[in-house]
Amino acid sequence: MRIGIDAIALQGMDRRRGIGRVSANVLSRLLKHDPSAEFILYAHADLPDELLPNAPNALRRDLRSDRSLGERSTAETLDRIARENPDELDWLLLLSPLDQAPRYDPPAKPLNNL
Repeated sequence: MRIGIDAIALQGMDRRRGIGRVSANVLSRLLKHDPSAEFILYAHADLPDELLPNAPNALRRDLRSDRSLGERSTAETLDRIARENPDELDWLLLLSPLDQAPRYDPPAKPLNNL
């Protein structure tokens, strides 16, 4: 089984807290849970990478936007990877999908406080 993982949450400003910490824990457990699975870690070449795991069943792929295709952001690059599946993945896990959404704002609090 080939599983692609968006590892950018382990590289951003919040990589040591919040979503970064949760992502590191999830990724660590996945790598240990199924050593026969192959994990492709999609990471940004220009961001810190000290928290990216080094495991025999994990391969790093640097995300690079393809300007010739009109890609201007990491989100657009991940969208292309999801559509074209160049690494022949069985699964693609986005650890922090809302970070990729343009102009993301959390939903408003319901008026009835539920």
